[in-house]
Amino acid sequence: RRWKKEELQGERPSTEEKPLPEKALRTCRLRVERDLGAGLELEACGAGYLVNDCFAEPEQSLQSGDIIVAIERRLLVDLSEDEVE
Repeated sequence: RRWKKEELQGERPSTEEKPLPEKALRTCRLRVERDLGAGLELEACGAGYLVNDCFAEPEQSLQSGDIIVAIERRLLVDLSEDEVE
């Protein structure tokens, strides 16, 4: 399920009402180019980082609406915005 930005403000959306699909979480490798960066527009949210936009280069397996919940096995869920940054 892709969360809408409004759903991530304040309290996190309840997963009890809408169960997550069996393969809702996945692992991916972030591509970073020296001159372009990662090509993502991210926003800190209660669940980690919300992907607002993905640029054409470098190509990523993420898309707008995805949420990054962990980086290098460190969970970002429930961290303050300063802790996520």
